[in-house]
Amino acid sequence: MDNTPPTIKLFIVDDHDTILKMLKKFFERKEGFQVYAFDSGEACINSMNLNPDIIILDYELLYGGGKLNGRDVVDKIQEMEQNPKIIMLTGQENGKAVLELINKGIRDYIIKDENAFTELEDAVDEFIKQKFGFENGEEESS
Repeated sequence: MDNTPPTIKLFIVDDHDTILKMLKKFFERKEGFQVYAFDSGEACINSMNLNPDIIILDYELLYGGGKLNGRDVVDKIQEMEQNPKIIMLTGQENGKAVLELINKGIRDYIIKDENAFTELEDAVDEFIKQKFGFENGEEESS
């Protein structure tokens, strides 16, 4: 039996170039990730044939040149009947938006603040542990 941890396909979708580059670099340094970065919702949707395991998705997507915001992207992905883990990332706290996302099945909503990278890493690691039984690139020991 192969004990090699799976390669996790991770999409990062953010219209702020600096955040996009920082997140991409952050996850590329972690073992076991194949990272794809997109500056618009349309680019993400057009690449869904790559079957991502996880999508870190900006809520607003105002500046990437596309017309879709994060909510629209979630709707399109759900219409495609794909089921990647979606982690919503936003620069603002908005109770109404959180409730809307919960109703769409999104359970992770992370604010872009000084704790965002740690919270993203924790959410990604928890997903990997639940789905694959691996933690931090290593097989979980019994």
